[in-house]
Amino acid sequence: MPELQVPITQLPPETYPSVNLIYRSGEAEGWSLLSVVEGGVESVAITWKRCARLRRDRHYEPGDYFILPAELAGPALEIARRLEAQRRVAMEERYAAQAADVEQEREAQEWSEALIGDGFEPYTEEG
Repeated sequence: MPELQVPITQLPPETYPSVNLIYRSGEAEGWSLLSVVEGGVESVAITWKRCARLRRDRHYEPGDYFILPAELAGPALEIARRLEAQRRVAMEERYAAQAADVEQEREAQEWSEALIGDGFEPYTEEG
């Protein structure tokens, strides 16, 4: 069977869009908000991880992004920033609760020390 030869063209880097993640939801069927700079124009775009409703369009691939109209970009950015702030507060609260649980920290230290087979020796200035 003959090999299929596919020509590879090298596009100049400036033809690729610059894509930066603004917010990613943690849900399996979630979404992401992106900043996209294409041809020197910055836009806000959205993409879905898995969305059955979008798959009706045979040209849609998961990971494709859709540029939001200017009227929606501002409100979408506000919502994404608010959600990210809420996520950070929740994460800080979880870390604080975890650090406050002395018993859990002691068990974690014992467990990790048992894994490496080395006894925990506190640091002293004598060495």
